[in-house]
Amino acid sequence: MIVKKGHGILHLGNDELPMKRGDIALIPRGVFYYFVNTNGELSIAYVIFTPFYDGKDMKLVDE
Repeated sequence: MIVKKGHGILHLGNDELPMKRGDIALIPRGVFYYFVNTNGELSIAYVIFTPFYDGKDMKLVDE
């Protein structure tokens, strides 16, 4: 995950990683993760998948 704008917390397995613009985190295969914006402004982050992500392991969760 690469944070391009804003800041938040990357929930990675059992860990919580504070992230801000310019931070990069490696997300190992099979580890549950999600990003929470911690301020009221727009945050932009992106993830590069390798190998190609086919969506088969996506899990929808309720907030």
